[in-house]
Amino acid sequence: MDLTRPLERLLSVRVWGLLALIANIGIIVTGAVVRLTGSGLGCPTWPQCTDASYFPHPELGIYGVIEFGNRLLTFVLSVVVIGLALSAFALRDERHPRGRLRRLALLLTIGIPVLAVGLITMVASDYHPAAVIGVALSYLIIVVVSLWLTREAASGADDVARNALLQRLGLLIALGIPGQAVVGGFTVLSDLNPYVVAVHLIISFGLVAMSTWFLRTARRTVRTPSSGRGHLLARLTAVSLVLVLWLGTVVTGSGPHSGDENAHRTGLDPQLMSHVHAIAVYLALALTVATLWVTRSRAALLLLIIELAQGLIGFIQYFNGLPIAVVAAHLLGSGLVVAAGTNLMWHIAPSRRSDKTASQRRPDTRTDVDRAPLPN
Repeated sequence: MDLTRPLERLLSVRVWGLLALIANIGIIVTGAVVRLTGSGLGCPTWPQCTDASYFPHPELGIYGVIEFGNRLLTFVLSVVVIGLALSAFALRDERHPRGRLRRLALLLTIGIPVLAVGLITMVASDYHPAAVIGVALSYLIIVVVSLWLTREAASGADDVARNALLQRLGLLIALGIPGQAVVGGFTVLSDLNPYVVAVHLIISFGLVAMSTWFLRTARRTVRTPSSGRGHLLARLTAVSLVLVLWLGTVVTGSGPHSGDENAHRTGLDPQLMSHVHAIAVYLALALTVATLWVTRSRAALLLLIIELAQGLIGFIQYFNGLPIAVVAAHLLGSGLVVAAGTNLMWHIAPSRRSDKTASQRRPDTRTDVDRAPLPN
C-alpha cells in the first residue's frame, strides 16, 4: 500500500492553514463564552486551576468547568499550529536543504525548556517583576532569532520566496500560541483587568490575520493587480478595520459582560463608546464600498457582506440589552471580519503598469533591415 499520498495530504500546508484559521477564530468564540457566562475566574489562578490542583474541583461548579475547558482548547490549538509549522518546513527548499531547519530546531530545543523554567520560576516567586521581565525577554529573543534564521532574500525564485514566507508565518503563529496563553494567564491573575483582556483578544485577531495570510499563500491564489488608488483604498480599509476592532475592545471593557461579577470595568461611558465605535464602523463601510467600486474585487464584496452582517448583529445586541447569544455571534463576526480584511489585503496587489510603461518607452534598437516590410 502506497502511503505517500496520504502522508502528503497530512502535511499539506493548505489543510493545516485552514485548520489554524478555524481554530484561531474558534478560540475567540470560546473565550467569549467564558466571559459572557461569568466564568472568567472559574479557575481563580494560573497556570493551576486552584492553588492545590490543575483541575477544577466540584465546588467551582459549572464556571470552573467552562474556564478549564477553554484552557484545554489551547492545547488543541497548539497541536494545530505545530502541525502548521511542520508542514511549512517540510516544503522543499533547494537553496537551504536542511541546515537552516537544524539551527532552528537547536534554538527551540534549548529555548523552550529555558522559557519553561522561567515560567516555573515566575510562578514560584509569586510573579516577581524581575522574573516576569526575564520570561518576556526570553520569549522575545526566541521569536526574533527564529525569524532571523528563517530569513530569505526577496529576490529569490517564486517557489523559494513562497516557501520562506510560509515558514516564517507558520513559525510566528506557532510561537504566538504560548505567548497568547501567558497573556491569558495574566488576565486571570489581574482579576480580569479589561485592558489585559483587550490585549488577549487583539493577539487572537493578529493570529487570525496571519493564519489567513498563510492560507492564501499556501493556495497559490492569484493576486489581482489594481491601480494605485485601489491599492491605497484597500490599505485604508484595513487601517479602518484595525480602528474598529480596537474600539470594539474598548466598548467591551466598559460594558456589563466582564467575565465575573466582581471584575473591574474601565469606567468609560459604554453608550458613548458604542457611538464612537459606530462612527468607525461607518468609516470602514464607506472605505470598503469605495474599494469595491474602484477594484471590482470579489474580496472587497465578501468583506462588505460580512461587515453588513456584523453591523446588523451589533445593532440587535445594542437595542436588546446585549443578550449573550447575540454577543457571542458578534465575537464570531469579528474574527470573520479580520479574515476577510486580510483576504482583501492579499488579493489587491499594486499594479505593474509602471513597469510595462517603462518597457514600452525603451528606445527602438532594431536596424533598418529589421524595420523593412516583408516582401509580398
